[in-house]
Amino acid sequence: MNIMVVDDEPAALSLMKKAIQKAAPGEVPACFSNVRDAYTYAEEQPVDVAFLDIEMGDVSGLELAKLLVKMKPDINIIFVTGYARYMGEAFRLYASGYVRKPPRVSRIGKELANLRHNPETAPKLPEQIGEFTFDHNANRVLREGKDISLKPMEYKILLALAAKPGNFLTARELYRKASGLDAGEDIRALYVHISGLRKKLYLHDAGRRQCIDIEQERGKGYRIVII
Repeated sequence: MNIMVVDDEPAALSLMKKAIQKAAPGEVPACFSNVRDAYTYAEEQPVDVAFLDIEMGDVSGLELAKLLVKMKPDINIIFVTGYARYMGEAFRLYASGYVRKPPRVSRIGKELANLRHNPETAPKLPEQIGEFTFDHNANRVLREGKDISLKPMEYKILLALAAKPGNFLTARELYRKASGLDAGEDIRALYVHISGLRKKLYLHDAGRRQCIDIEQERGKGYRIVII
């Protein structure tokens, strides 16, 4: 399990690290007192669980959580704070759990045992589908070694569908997995991205058909079809 901890107070950060290591022997959490460094780490490394202090300088843990969930929809966010008033907003962000300060080893153990997204059962990111190769480090897709110019949202939509090829995702499910947010009026933007994505995945060479299509079925949603 890959765990990160973010708290701008060094003493609290050290306390959380020790508590996590006692609750989950063998785990070595990555600890950050700077939000920017934590975000950069999450961009470059897999993160299953993020323990976030809520009250931190210019960027709160709630704001960082929104960015992390947008980047990694299946990340487990566990908020750590001494103030119960944040609990409602925390869970509106689909938080996995909530730990009061000072942290208790038993509480941390309970949260890790009841994660919202189980790291062991989370779908593995696809490396290749048909003639398309995914470069997850660079967030890009290549066809026969040539880069396909996808917008960030297009890439995330394709990745969400490719994680479970053949399975339908409703428009709202797909929007949440791709953006990390609940769908509101912005759901209309999803349709625009899907239309653009389908055009970019089409093989124009004479005599060849597309090897990936995004199929829509009324009442079920969208799915990838491999041809």
